[in-house]
Amino acid sequence: MKQSSLDAYLTTDPKEESISWGELAELTHATQVEKFNFCTCEDNEGNENPYSDCPTSKPKEKTYGQTVLEGLPKDATIYSIIRRVSKSGMSRLIDFYVIKDNRPIWITPAVRDLIDYKQDKTTNALKVSGTGMDMCFHVVYSLGSAVHNDGYYFKSERM
Repeated sequence: MKQSSLDAYLTTDPKEESISWGELAELTHATQVEKFNFCTCEDNEGNENPYSDCPTSKPKEKTYGQTVLEGLPKDATIYSIIRRVSKSGMSRLIDFYVIKDNRPIWITPAVRDLIDYKQDKTTNALKVSGTGMDMCFHVVYSLGSAVHNDGYYFKSERM
């Protein structure tokens, strides 16, 4: 049976080259491949890769919302329409749009993907709870924070 290069380093024979536990703990992906000609990332069976610099690490896929909203320029106006307000005034159904080539583009599903609001089954608008402030602005501010870490990245306007 062929001995792996890792087994050669983890030997108990004092005459053979060995590596200490401290050296093992300080390995990076590059030094591991250089020293052992092997990467544990290749054999992690779907678990998270142990090294942040591993080239086999896949970047996180963008959500639909990120894809749509990252394409909007700074100070782009996001328009909102309040479709319905509950009798108690504690929640409202709101739709969101942007204007592109003089046409309104419905972005409510993209907004839902990025921030934690439920979508109403009958109107497909977002159900936003809260009182005492402009909830349309609050959602647009939350979008800017989620996409660009800047709550004021987008402008909010009610229609």
